[in-house]
Amino acid sequence: MKLIADEMLGKLSKWLRFIGYDTEYFSGGPDAELLLQAKSEGRIILTRDYELFMNSKQGLTVVFIRFDKLKDQLSQIKNELNLMNLSEKFQRCSQCNRTLSSVEKDFVKGMIPPYILKTKDEFKYCDHCRKVYWSGSHSKHINDLIEEIFNE
Repeated sequence: MKLIADEMLGKLSKWLRFIGYDTEYFSGGPDAELLLQAKSEGRIILTRDYELFMNSKQGLTVVFIRFDKLKDQLSQIKNELNLMNLSEKFQRCSQCNRTLSSVEKDFVKGMIPPYILKTKDEFKYCDHCRKVYWSGSHSKHINDLIEEIFNE
């Protein structure tokens, strides 16, 4: 399943990437470009823009996000799109949506704090934006929220 979130849903798109869903974040362009990209890439549109929601039924699936809070937004999407697959968690770059690669410790040397290099053994890397990921307290918090929502 491929998604595209409008400019009002940057945080949501990041969290959908954490879960493992291919989620593009569309920011700063006209609605017509968003619709064209969604159609050409076969993406489901996520929006907080009611006007866009009402005027974009041209063979596209559009979900109007009704809630302000992230947890409620994720629950809504889980229920409306029947998101159940959590097998791809932490496989996408939260910044650019690309698939991450597993890399060896030697590869990330000099790219991360020395303490992390000493205490962690598994790393993921984004070839596009050159961001390094590892399991830490932040990933536990993210995982706990995901599990809470998907086990409701």
